[in-house]
Amino acid sequence: MGSAVVIGILSGKEELAALISDLKQEQKKVDEHIAKLVNNKTRIVNESDVFSWVIRREFQELHHLVDEEKAHCLEGVEGHTRGLVASLDMQLEQARGTRERLAQAERVLEQFSNESHHEFIRKYHSMASRAELQQARPLEGTFSPISFKPGLHQADIKLTVWKRLFRKVLPDPESLQLDPATAHPLLELSKGNTVVQCGLLTQRRASQPERFDYNTCVLASQGFSCGRHYWEVVVGSKSDWRLGVIKGTASRKGKLSKSPEHGMWLIGLKEGRLYEAFGCPRVPLPVAGHPHRIGVYLHYEQGELTFFDADRPDDLRPLYTFQADFQGKLYPILDTCWHERGNNSLPLVLPPPSRPGHLSPPPPTKL
Repeated sequence: MGSAVVIGILSGKEELAALISDLKQEQKKVDEHIAKLVNNKTRIVNESDVFSWVIRREFQELHHLVDEEKAHCLEGVEGHTRGLVASLDMQLEQARGTRERLAQAERVLEQFSNESHHEFIRKYHSMASRAELQQARPLEGTFSPISFKPGLHQADIKLTVWKRLFRKVLPDPESLQLDPATAHPLLELSKGNTVVQCGLLTQRRASQPERFDYNTCVLASQGFSCGRHYWEVVVGSKSDWRLGVIKGTASRKGKLSKSPEHGMWLIGLKEGRLYEAFGCPRVPLPVAGHPHRIGVYLHYEQGELTFFDADRPDDLRPLYTFQADFQGKLYPILDTCWHERGNNSLPLVLPPPSRPGHLSPPPPTKL
């Protein structure tokens, strides 16, 4: 065999070996790709199973809440009906008693018709008979019709129940306390740092970076960097106040620039008449009445901060919603505003958590 042939064979074998090596490398890559696809599929199925379980659990709680609301509504109707029926039963009993007395009087009068003239005159004019007839005579105008008015119109049932459910599906109210280290020197904290008011005299407090030195503000000691949170503030009859959230990195020195662009999301009341949201520009709020309690709902990931009139726990009325891309930790902030020589000295209060009518969720359904 010639050398040229040998060289050709060797070269061909080397090329074949290289091709086989390349094929093995490609096969390895494909195997790795298949493994990743299988793992991805397994993860998707597992995550889907978990999320399906969460959906079933959440809907189970919603069904439970709806059933409780239905029972509450029916109990109210039944109680209202029992009261009306009891009143009508009493009127029926009185009317039947009057009817029986009238029948008795009628029988007495019929007996008179069979008496002689002398006996008729004597008995008819007797005091006992006259008193009996007078007692048997029904009083005029004793009937008073009763209407069935359950206090809930049938067309409003869904809306009323939705409002009650909305309050119940909010997060449990936060138990917040105020941070004395952030309080302006004029502010007085009390009742376990849950009440703040603007005093007339400056408090002796160390000047530190986290303390407000111009605006009469104080922060809650707890901040939020994720999740859903709800808390309430009792503003009472104060004529001036502001509240909301502030970025932990926002400046606390000097006059605050109260706007989302400067890390503050606030609403407030000015001079007892103007409600406004502190945007750029400020937004007047058409608030009905004067809410004494304000609810604040923060959905961090969704970028929503909503304020409510929370005077009626089962009928939260939205006042304003900020939309933002929240970054970093947010702290609830209260601004009592200046005391105005005692005219605005009423406090702001972080009330203890209470959830009227809140129902504990039922145990989750097992998969």
